[in-house]
Amino acid sequence: RCPAWRPQCWPLNWMHATRFFTAGMFRTRTFQRGEFDFFLRLDTDLFFVEAPAVDPFRLMAERGCGMVYDAVSREAPGCFDGFDEMVLRFFQVFGYIGSPDLEILHVGRGPAAAGGQWTLGDARLFSSDRYLRFADFAAGGIYRHRWADQLFLLRGLALFGPRSSSSARSRAEGEDPPPVSICLRSLFPGGTETGFVHKKGGFQDGDLLQRCSAPDLPRGTS
Repeated sequence: RCPAWRPQCWPLNWMHATRFFTAGMFRTRTFQRGEFDFFLRLDTDLFFVEAPAVDPFRLMAERGCGMVYDAVSREAPGCFDGFDEMVLRFFQVFGYIGSPDLEILHVGRGPAAAGGQWTLGDARLFSSDRYLRFADFAAGGIYRHRWADQLFLLRGLALFGPRSSSSARSRAEGEDPPPVSICLRSLFPGGTETGFVHKKGGFQDGDLLQRCSAPDLPRGTS
């Protein structure tokens, strides 16, 4: 069903994009080569208009967190129907040894979420077999219930991330887990909304591109 606050359902191309952002992207050669540790993904209609005041990649490396975002929130009502029940079925089918990071499982009575138009995360975690098995198992909910990437990624972080006991075996003996799974930090001094502009077709807006300090395209380039 469509969320109560949304007069129309999400378009099919949005659902396909969500499927790609939660699994297909991490199966590309770029990720599977394992040549980098962290990644930033931006929607094509989201533009930097201010230089970040923090290096999120260094933040993840120094603090051991698996994602960076400005807040953890509860997903909108109507957009997480059956999500927790799916996770329990996943445990029944594939098993799960250990315990998740309970601090990022829920906000109030709904599943916790982080991300959306942009994602900063640990490439090693989200390209791992265990996360991708979970994402594949949950994929049908994208089309049936409008589950979004912010649900998949944060639940994957809770189940398989640095503070889950399932990842403890991969840490060196005696090494303590990091203090948090997700580093909650705004990239910009005035808040995330001051450093990003969301505009459909913004690549055609000359004024916006100047604010982004984007280089001019050669003539004849489309």
